[in-house]
Amino acid sequence: MQKLYQLMNDYIEKPAEEDLSFVKKGELIMAYLKMKEDGLMTDDEFEEKKKRILGLEDQ
Repeated sequence: MQKLYQLMNDYIEKPAEEDLSFVKKGELIMAYLKMKEDGLMTDDEFEEKKKRILGLEDQ
């Protein structure tokens, strides 16, 4: 799971030529939610990742 977490993190951090599709965003959020439920990340970490994926950080 830690490797998946790092791969997803790297994917989000890369500058994208275009925004993530709606489906990809949903898949990433659901994967992070599963990791939160499995105890691999805190509620705050999940919310931070979700905001970044949805483009809601610092708005």
